[in-house]
Amino acid sequence: MKSTVAALFLSFFGNFSNTDLPMSFRDTANSIIHSSFALKDVLTCIDDYHPTGRKESDAMKATMQALARGYGDKAARNRLTADIQLRETRPPQGNAIVTAEFAPDIGESGTARFFCVEMKPGELDLPSLTMIQEQAHGGMLMRCMFAYTEWLRKVYLADSEREEKFLAALKVKYERYRSEWRAKLREKEIKYHDRLPDTLACLEVGFCFLLSFLCQHGMLKADNAEDVENKLTDILLDLADKQSEAVEQDKPTHIFIRKFLAMVECGQGSLIPVEDCNIVLPSSCFGYEDEKYYYLFFEATHKAVKKFCEDQGEGFSISSKSLGKALADEGFINTDTGENTRSMRFGSKSKRVLLLYKESANKIMSV
Repeated sequence: MKSTVAALFLSFFGNFSNTDLPMSFRDTANSIIHSSFALKDVLTCIDDYHPTGRKESDAMKATMQALARGYGDKAARNRLTADIQLRETRPPQGNAIVTAEFAPDIGESGTARFFCVEMKPGELDLPSLTMIQEQAHGGMLMRCMFAYTEWLRKVYLADSEREEKFLAALKVKYERYRSEWRAKLREKEIKYHDRLPDTLACLEVGFCFLLSFLCQHGMLKADNAEDVENKLTDILLDLADKQSEAVEQDKPTHIFIRKFLAMVECGQGSLIPVEDCNIVLPSSCFGYEDEKYYYLFFEATHKAVKKFCEDQGEGFSISSKSLGKALADEGFINTDTGENTRSMRFGSKSKRVLLLYKESANKIMSV
């Protein structure tokens, strides 16, 4: 019922149902980006990310990548006219909900640009949902949004002087919340992408204005507002933990390690114990292993993982040089010599290998 819930959120801005959402992944990427510029200051929805075939998967993934980066950066590609003049850019404005059967595979940076909420069967209170749908159909949610925006206008935007003070205070509030969220995430030992505190701060800023509106209109007692805000913090921390885990799993280093070990497990690649290093190596050999390290023939393993991902319809475009640097930066490999790979003797043979910590790699597989 993802589309049903998305339509309910959009009903604050108009009449919507799960069958007439503004856009879907059947639309072209250019038409979606064009519409996202026009939908300024409102919430919209791009419905039904569920690729089936390889061609459709590539198209939907490209669209999702463009949306994540467009909305995440509030930027668009510059284009030229036929007479080589710079066109006016049309970046996405407002905010968007994407409904999807599963989290799109758009890499670590792309995943960090959206905030994922997983919906599981049985979690929705259907009687309450039906009641709110009936109220939305009667225009109740639109009237609520109108009252809220009118309150914002009268209290904070009535004149230029008040608006200027409001924008300055808004910036200070956002930066304070962002710093607080960084501290909360560190306290909970949640590994996070730099974009996550920004997202959480934006959500809390919006929620605090909503609480003020509700309190001033007698719909929420002031002494209950703090409890509601604390509940929001707990919910966001839980979602942030899941989001961070998803971003971690999309890191190229994690993908490389998972795929390489999966290939070994299913027999598409092999590792030779160091004590057996004098045997003739099979063509699918990735390197050697002992209790502490996987000694990888890095270029060959990188090439094999890249092909394995392509065969599965997944992208793995990072170069071996960039991957080696990322593995070193994240502490997955031994770089005592100052290099990511080194020449070592295995029996009578000299091989250049990458020393991947076995314990760290196996932890990735256990997640």
